[in-house]
Formats: sequence, structure tokens, C-alpha cells
Amino acid sequence: MARKRTPEAPIEAPAAERVTAPTMTKAAAVRAAVAAGKSKPADAVQWIKEQHGIEITPQHFSSYKSSQARKDGVGSSGGRRGRRPAATGFAPISSRHRVNSGGGVDLAKQLKSLVTQYGADEVSGMLAVLRD
Repeated sequence: MARKRTPEAPIEAPAAERVTAPTMTKAAAVRAAVAAGKSKPADAVQWIKEQHGIEITPQHFSSYKSSQARKDGVGSSGGRRGRRPAATGFAPISSRHRVNSGGGVDLAKQLKSLVTQYGADEVSGMLAVLRD
């Protein structure tokens, strides 16, 4: 059976091994560095170490900085990234090209405006698609 510990003095770690909580979080330190004009990771990491005594890597700084920028709405345009759709060569049909039920004369006028906009060969190809 093991011997019981004597209650005379609690065991404490040496002063060099004691871990003290930083006075601020890493995220707050990054915000302070950016507010102080330190936007480059290498400069900011050194500034945070000197001012607040917090160890942080440049990658960690960049991560905190970009997530804070997203929260603040600064940075990206907000659009989706990726490839743009291929151009089809056709403009969307405007309201002046909509088919009215006014009769043959109106249809002929609309057909004429299509020919001037796209050309006779292109309109002929459109009609061929409609025939099939």
C-alpha cells in the first residue's frame, strides 16, 4: 500500500514553469496590431510579442486577420468565385422583341428588328430550330 502524503505543504511548480494566462486573447492582439497599422504578418507577430508577450505564428495572424475582415465586411466583393458562364452570342430578348398577338404586320415588324439585330443568317438558324 502506498504511503499517504503529508498535509504540511502543497506541491507547487517552480516559478519558471508556471503558466500565466495572457492579459488578452490572440484575436484581440491581432485586432490591436491591425489597429496599430501592423498589417504584414512578420511585423505584426513581432509587435504582438513585444507589446503583449503572446506567441503567434504569421499564418495564425493572417487567419485571424482575414476572419476579422470577413466579419467586418471588408475585403472580398462578396460574389461567388469560379468560372464565369460561357458567352452564348445572343443577347437576352428585350421587351421590344416579345411576340404580341397583334397579327401578321406586328410579327413582320418584330422579325425585321431581329434581322437587323442578329442578321439574316442567324434569324434563319433560329427559325430552323423552331421547325424541328
